Amino acid sequence: MSRMGQEILNGTAKASSGGGGCLTAFASVFVLAGLIAGGLVSVQLYEAVTARGWAAVDATVIAAGLSRSESSDNGTSYRATGRFRYEWNGETYESDR
Repeated sequence: MSRMGQEILNGTAKASSGGGGCLTAFASVFVLAGLIAGGLVSVQLYEAVTARGWAAVDATVIAAGLSRSESSDNGTSYRATGRFRYEWNGETYESDR
């Protein structure tokens, strides 16, 4: 019997430790995606918290609409669009946000 066969029978054979680099590379893709998603959520959360402290002002709606898009995957979806004008500290601003 070969040496490897004898080690298997005796329970002293050691498993190969190769392939760890592939697992690390595979896992790092998911870690990176999680960090990017977390960063995007953090930015949106920061903007939402910051906006809570803004002063309320009157605004005039300049334009309002509804855009429609169709996709074979998700069917029909709609998006509300709009543009408004407001005044703050004597300056006039326009936005679509």
